Amino acid sequence: MTSTASTSVAASQVAGTRTAFEHIRRFIQETPLGTALAFAVLGRLLFSAIAALSVSHLVLNPLLIRSNDFTENILTPADGWKYALLGTWERFDTLWYIHLAQSGYDRPESVVFYPLYPALIALSHLPPLVAALLISTLSSFFFAWGFQRLVTLDYPAEVGIRALILYLVFPSGFMLFGGYPESLLLCLVVWSIYFARMGRVLPTAAVALLAGGAKAVGALVFLPIAFIAIRRMKWGMLAAGAAALAVPAGMAYWIHSTGRIPAEQAYALYWRTTMALPWETLWQGLTAPASYVGLNMVALCLVAALALSTAAHVEYAIFAVAAIWLLLTKQTDPVLQSTCRYVLVVFPAFLYAGRIFRSRLAFALFTACLLVLAIAVFENFLDWSLIV
Repeated sequence: MTSTASTSVAASQVAGTRTAFEHIRRFIQETPLGTALAFAVLGRLLFSAIAALSVSHLVLNPLLIRSNDFTENILTPADGWKYALLGTWERFDTLWYIHLAQSGYDRPESVVFYPLYPALIALSHLPPLVAALLISTLSSFFFAWGFQRLVTLDYPAEVGIRALILYLVFPSGFMLFGGYPESLLLCLVVWSIYFARMGRVLPTAAVALLAGGAKAVGALVFLPIAFIAIRRMKWGMLAAGAAALAVPAGMAYWIHSTGRIPAEQAYALYWRTTMALPWETLWQGLTAPASYVGLNMVALCLVAALALSTAAHVEYAIFAVAAIWLLLTKQTDPVLQSTCRYVLVVFPAFLYAGRIFRSRLAFALFTACLLVLAIAVFENFLDWSLIV
């Protein structure tokens, strides 16, 4: 083969590679499905890689680990790659969701957990920890897909892409890929509001019902759906939104009829959490020194400010206010515990944050700083020294 022919072949290969990358870039940037796929794959790979690379320098205090429930048979660093890929995520509430999937509500303190996530783990017939992580990853994909479709009803696709990047680098963003129901909850909240805005009654009812079964805050999706229904005078949509209340109401009846203690008593007896007025919790957070209270307070204030920064969508503001109000009714010890994770559900904050940046350089610098903080928080979680 002559040098000219070789050069021609090489040029053709380079051009083909560029064309392939261009198709991938367009698929990611121009289709909600592509954006969602990139979000889920990148998030899973990023945080799994960080977790695996952190194994060699984790400081694991056995006393700290054993102070948590269900830690008798968890994976340890001696399990090698299984620990690096799976055991690093076996922390805190994940152990409770796995226990619920295997044994049900057999302990009085378990009534604070909602049933959808453990039920999905059980129904998968996979090893529980594998199932928990797989469900979170799939939920992250469907969340990003629904979020991008919701965003593009009103804004350019770039706004949603920036917002999803901010989700990844948020200090608790790794929880969307852990053994927690946060990504499942977000997925259901976003899709139920999307279907309501599109006027699709039956899908709204089905997804709202599931949202109410994911976590208590999921039931609040009834409020934005009700606002949409009343504004459009669509009474069937109002009934569809009310489906979000079915699981919380059913759980309350089941707890009462079986003689179990109510969730608020379980919180006080077992979880060092009492019910309080929101401003009391906020004042305690401002005045009581506690580990990571600064991070939680900044996250809360930033998310609240962003979520209420525009009146473009009243239904979004209604959901944001209701979610933050519910969060602040729980006064924890230590104060504002897990707030950084709880505010992930306030999706309007991330949506509006995606609109702020006009400069790519400014956005890149901001996300880089957030990512450094997110990795630091994640490594504290991996060390069992931070309950997020």
